Amino acid sequence: MRTLGNEAYYLSKLNEARDYYKKALEIDEELKNIKGMATDLNSIGSVYWIWGRHETMLEYHEKALTFAQKIGDRINEGIAVGSIGSAYSDLGDVKKAIEYYEKALRIAQEIGDKRNEGIWLGSLGSAYSDLGEARKAIGYYEKALWIAHEIGDTVNEGTSLGNIGNAYRDLGDVRKAIEYYEKALWISQKIGDRGNEGMWLGSLGNACHVLGDVRKAIGYYEKALRIAQEIGDKKNEGASLGNLGSAYRDLGEARKAIEYSEKALRIAQETGDKRNEGKWFGNLGNAYSDLGDAGKTIEFYEKALKIIQDTGDRRSEGTLQNNLGATFEEENRYKEAVACFLLAQEIHTQTENPELKTTESNLRKLEEKLGRKKFEMLLAEAAPRAEEIVQRKGIL
Repeated sequence: MRTLGNEAYYLSKLNEARDYYKKALEIDEELKNIKGMATDLNSIGSVYWIWGRHETMLEYHEKALTFAQKIGDRINEGIAVGSIGSAYSDLGDVKKAIEYYEKALRIAQEIGDKRNEGIWLGSLGSAYSDLGEARKAIGYYEKALWIAHEIGDTVNEGTSLGNIGNAYRDLGDVRKAIEYYEKALWISQKIGDRGNEGMWLGSLGNACHVLGDVRKAIGYYEKALRIAQEIGDKKNEGASLGNLGSAYRDLGEARKAIEYSEKALRIAQETGDKRNEGKWFGNLGNAYSDLGDAGKTIEFYEKALKIIQDTGDRRSEGTLQNNLGATFEEENRYKEAVACFLLAQEIHTQTENPELKTTESNLRKLEEKLGRKKFEMLLAEAAPRAEEIVQRKGIL
């Protein structure tokens, strides 16, 4: 039963996989096979993770952890620990996720479990990427890639290649990112890995979007959305909907952007995906900004910023601070605008975000608009207490 479940899982037939795993669990319970029960519970948890049902996922992995520790089953202990880390990552507690990933990595290294060592190295890379540390993330991804290649783990070789692409995209090297995405996509299509196929199609869409080819990006996003819906991958369904919203916004279709962003937001809220919840609130703010509704724009940016700060997503925080600054400038609230731009500038510098150029350009344009003397007075007032100024206005 477990073998049939694994086959269904890797073909992204998740309902079948869950049913086979549950039947395997029933058999192992009758046989009092505790090691088998731990394996089955971990497998069922992994299905619920893809579905975005984090509370249910945690229940299964915590049970698996209890059984594994009871009999000294280090392999299933490590899988359970790392999987709990993945749940916390999706729920927005990246620091806690890192603690679990590090524990899982130590277990894998102690018992010589190379495959899971590579997986947890990749997970640590993703966690540091979420914290805005792209170069540190690349270090972890490259170690994971080397292990996957060494042991012939094609699935995680593709995942590692795609993750390296994400890091280079964050650093502004989009052409290099595309090279990695195309390699990852080729592997996923070759082995029939539908979940990762959809993910890398979405990533290629993001890259095309950054390069200004919005129509091509939409083509990739729509393919990614179809795959996510076909296999029940709620997380990537939400990501694809949100990405489509961003694309239609750039085509000047703000109402359509709002429609897609609201669908993406609902999925993030239903699945407890805090990081993407913050992202889609920010996208709604962008769309309402295009419609000239400053009140709604600030309202959605406020919600987004609070969530993003709670999850430690520094890159997105920098983007939001810049966007808030632009909104305040449009409302002639120049002190708040300068404060937001300064905070964005600091964060972009720390995270090596290419959007730094946009924020610096916004500051220069504001100086030209106000005149040097008035701008320098505002700068002198805002620079020492930028966070205080923004907090006092109820933004943080």
